[in-house]
Amino acid sequence: MMGYIKKSTLYVETSVFGFYYDEKPENRDKKEKTKLLFQQIQNGYFTALYSDIVLAEIEKLTDDFKKHRLLELISRFGLRKIDMPSAEDELRLLSTIFLEKQIIPLNKKDDALHLALVILSPQIDYFVTWNCKHLANVNVFRRVKAAVLPLGYELKFEIVTPEEVIFYE
Repeated sequence: MMGYIKKSTLYVETSVFGFYYDEKPENRDKKEKTKLLFQQIQNGYFTALYSDIVLAEIEKLTDDFKKHRLLELISRFGLRKIDMPSAEDELRLLSTIFLEKQIIPLNKKDDALHLALVILSPQIDYFVTWNCKHLANVNVFRRVKAAVLPLGYELKFEIVTPEEVIFYE
């Protein structure tokens, strides 16, 4: 008899939404992997979460058509909105640590907020992003651990790209 495997909970960061409609030839593979991830979310392979941070980033887009298409992915594929931690001060504190220690660049405050949110959300198994420069990067994650483990935080999640979390048939 096979053992039960808990359905993984994903936090889907904004960059993943962006690749769903990307038309650049050099991004074709990322687009295909992104579409497969969303299909697997819809088919119940994962519980997928998004946040107000994702919504705010999408709302910043000046192209209203693109903005509408990205927001529509949330309802079409059944992503659920994560409740922001009640400790909003803690969210801001953690994100400030990442910026001040230059783990995340100062001009990427939303990336620092995503990271802080996931740290404060123990139900998340995987933080899914295509941002390999500032997020899905082992060197960045090592620095994150060095900054927050001494403060008593546990990192019970992995930062991955869609390519690493999807099921391959």
